[in-house]
Amino acid sequence: AQLPPAQGAGPDEVIRANNRGAALMEQYKHAQAVEEFRKVTAGAPGWAPGFVNLGLAALYAREAAGAKSAFVEAVRLDPDLPQAHYGLALVLKNDGRTTEAIEALLKAKALDPEDADILYNLGLLYARQREFEPAISSLTRAREIDPNGMSIRYQLARALLQAGRRAEGDREMAAYQKLSANPKFAVPTGTQ
Repeated sequence: AQLPPAQGAGPDEVIRANNRGAALMEQYKHAQAVEEFRKVTAGAPGWAPGFVNLGLAALYAREAAGAKSAFVEAVRLDPDLPQAHYGLALVLKNDGRTTEAIEALLKAKALDPEDADILYNLGLLYARQREFEPAISSLTRAREIDPNGMSIRYQLARALLQAGRRAEGDREMAAYQKLSANPKFAVPTGTQ
């Protein structure tokens, strides 16, 4: 998305603040990233991706209210931005508002039907509601897109087993276990 004209801070400062915020996110310094992305949204208040970045940083900094307001603003500014709906869904999911989270994920999926993260979270929430067939459908598509996604494989196996599809569930669990034993797919642990 093109950066709109800056208000207050110059466009170069907005870009630098956005880059600093992204770098801080990569270092797991989410609270500091929030401050940088606030500069971005103050300098470019019409740029929806800036609010998505602010929302993600706030979400990871455990500032749920700030995350929600940032994602709501991003949706208002650009209702066709799937990341805005996805981020809002994450906040709603964390708040236990599963039905609303599913609605937001369905909007994100309509805009980006091939996003494995959207499909994974949709499947996870359907399974949480014991709606196993849509869960299996979403998780199966996520697995097709990201066949090495261990979380996808594990949740798909669980949904299949809970749906009474034991043979398929056992096969998927075996695939998950094989992946999780492969050091190539080990997830590094650190300060997160």
